[in-house]
Amino acid sequence: MMVTPEQMTQYRRTLKTRQVTAEARLDTQFAHAWEIARQLATILYTDFGAERVYLFGSLVDREQFHGRSDIDLAAWGIAEEAYLVAVAAVT
Repeated sequence: MMVTPEQMTQYRRTLKTRQVTAEARLDTQFAHAWEIARQLATILYTDFGAERVYLFGSLVDREQFHGRSDIDLAAWGIAEEAYLVAVAAVT
């Protein structure tokens, strides 16, 4: 079965539309993940006395961010006895 030039043109248009839509969805997810990361950092600072919170992983680089990316945070200054409670609070 041969694909006609018209069919190929339609295929390319559809593919481009899907790519643009997927990229826009990913941009929205990226912005939302940053918002959540800020909220989690605030919880670690205010509720658990973190002295420093560091974001790492795919959320620091939009090119590395994908649909299954998570939020990676490291925190310093949380009391040892509060560590597991803090992890539970931000998970």
